[in-house]
Amino acid sequence: SLSLNAWEDRAVKGNYEILSKRESISAAKKALQAAKYDRYPTVDLNIALSRGSSESTFFVNSQTKSQSIGLTFFLPIYQGGSINSRIRQSAFLLDSEIEGLRFQEEDLRKRVQKTYFGLKDSIELSGALKSAVKSAMVELEANRKSATAGIRKQLDILISQQNLLKVERELVDNNLNIILFWLNLNMLSGSVDRLTIKETSKFFK
Repeated sequence: SLSLNAWEDRAVKGNYEILSKRESISAAKKALQAAKYDRYPTVDLNIALSRGSSESTFFVNSQTKSQSIGLTFFLPIYQGGSINSRIRQSAFLLDSEIEGLRFQEEDLRKRVQKTYFGLKDSIELSGALKSAVKSAMVELEANRKSATAGIRKQLDILISQQNLLKVERELVDNNLNIILFWLNLNMLSGSVDRLTIKETSKFFK
């Protein structure tokens, strides 16, 4: 099984929410860069080609062709500070996205830690419950033998059976928690795939 640090690293790299936030940061960086470019002159190259045909009594299947090439030069002038304002706004949005990513990563690590320790505790509890099931079975068998010998009553057997069923139910519930914790770790790390589902199905065989 993976260590806590390995699960945290996998989650930070593969979590879909984190990946989406990184895409937003990339878009914000491009928006900031585009806003800065508005300060500089730009030159656009325009090329146009056209062809036409017509018929008349004097010219049959006549065709006309035209071509044009043009340059457009744009020089930004003072716009009342609007360019600087857009740059500041884009920078603010970028900082906000970066801070949001940091917060999401911290929150994700906490969720991974909580799930990981829940998994470890459930695995340890599973071992204790298995021992409790064995003890309850031994007690039930002992009461049955004692009842046959006339030392115990049928009520003692029923109580032993109830205790055994209770412990077995707790073991089943705990095993389901183990599966849920493990699946949640995989979902947090964005690694739920066909192999994960296949591994999960083994618990139900």
